[in-house]
Amino acid sequence: MLLLIFIILSVLFRYNYIPGFTQFSNDGPIGTLTSACRKLPGEFLGGWQDLNSVGIREGAWPGISWGLFWLLGPVGYSKLYAPIGLLLLGLGAWTFFRTMSFSPTACILGGLAAMLNSGFFSGACWGVVAHTNTIAMTFFAMAALVSAQNATSAIQRWVRVALAGLTVGMGVAEGADVGAIFSVYVAIFAMFLAWNSEGPALPKLAMGAVKVAVVALFAVFLAAQPISALVATAIKGVAGTKQDEATKLERWSFSTQWSLPKSEALCLLIPGLFGYRMDTPRDMSAFQNAYQNGIYWGQAGRSPEWDVAYEQWEKNGKQGQPPNPGAFLMRYTGGGNYTGVLVVLVALWAALQSLQREKSVFSLTQRRWIWFWMASVICSLLLAFGRYAPFYWFFYKLPGISFIRNPSKFTHGVNLSLVVLFGFGVHGLCRSYLETAANGASSFSTHLKTWWSKVMGFDRKWVIGCGMALAVSVIK
Repeated sequence: MLLLIFIILSVLFRYNYIPGFTQFSNDGPIGTLTSACRKLPGEFLGGWQDLNSVGIREGAWPGISWGLFWLLGPVGYSKLYAPIGLLLLGLGAWTFFRTMSFSPTACILGGLAAMLNSGFFSGACWGVVAHTNTIAMTFFAMAALVSAQNATSAIQRWVRVALAGLTVGMGVAEGADVGAIFSVYVAIFAMFLAWNSEGPALPKLAMGAVKVAVVALFAVFLAAQPISALVATAIKGVAGTKQDEATKLERWSFSTQWSLPKSEALCLLIPGLFGYRMDTPRDMSAFQNAYQNGIYWGQAGRSPEWDVAYEQWEKNGKQGQPPNPGAFLMRYTGGGNYTGVLVVLVALWAALQSLQREKSVFSLTQRRWIWFWMASVICSLLLAFGRYAPFYWFFYKLPGISFIRNPSKFTHGVNLSLVVLFGFGVHGLCRSYLETAANGASSFSTHLKTWWSKVMGFDRKWVIGCGMALAVSVIK
């Protein structure tokens, strides 16, 4: 798996082998990396980022990102930061699927699906590799918890639970609010893992709660320094961070500006449906040609004030001049959320198979896991809609949630959940079809012919449905 990932990343990042050239790094300019305020190891004791205005308090802490920066230096870091983050992600997903006792094919394809997921891959290439590291740590944390569940001794069990806590803490140290979001995912995962095991429900849930407490303890231990720095620089004494109702309401537009428009959820299945990048609209002086020659034409990042102004103009019968787009941020996006047609298709197959009850290829325990990840996809997607749907408002009212900006970050949860469902789907396909075909005496082509003559029920409906979907796709 390591060799396979290395070959794929070497091809995709081949230009990084050229001296003096960094292929992808929008948020990591070499000028910033080589500045005096970023010198290590001095910044581990604190620093002041003085490149903008009067500057801000900064400081390094032990972690993946700062460790790589210290080890590789500015130039090596700019070249290798994204590939290393994606390598960790692929290995993390592969490790998780292995602990779930998936087939080798499912483990490998699941790891590649995570690493090449556009939501994670484009974020890493943009320069936000810390988010990719957080997803990788989430996979490692879940793997440690599953491994702890299967441990043969109490020492092994609690050491692995503590390791899960350290990886969660590393995710928080890397991804800040994204790490905090996924720490909740891991906590819910741990509780469901306990409930979905054998034995009476109450003792299982009690043990699950204890494990969550241990995970939280070790996570706080590892992430104490970055949490302290973030609170000091982004929350404490900062305007608009009070938790009263009036402040939250006032901060709503700012906190939810980068929400996922409902129509753009189709980008999970259709790559580039609304384009990419953010160099639109152009020629903002005139409304009529503001959207011409642009690359991205969706709504992500649009200022909520624009919608209010435009709706008011429509209510007034479109009298007078329309709102000037130049006075607002109309759209701004730098990546994509494309999960992959094959990933979504196999994930959907797994979801539908789990509803077959006695005829399902999955056991009851596996079916419950699939339902869990189906619920994760739905809940994450509803929260990612942010201000474009009513669901995020109830979540926003919880203490501390207003500190999180951009509900679109929950699309990471959608993509992670779909990748896991994809792993279940590949595992089910391998166990039920590929291995059966391999053990048969006939060739694959002969097996395929005899299979279609005998297939019925769910399998026949699935093939016919896929054929119809393919025909519609070709026509479109």
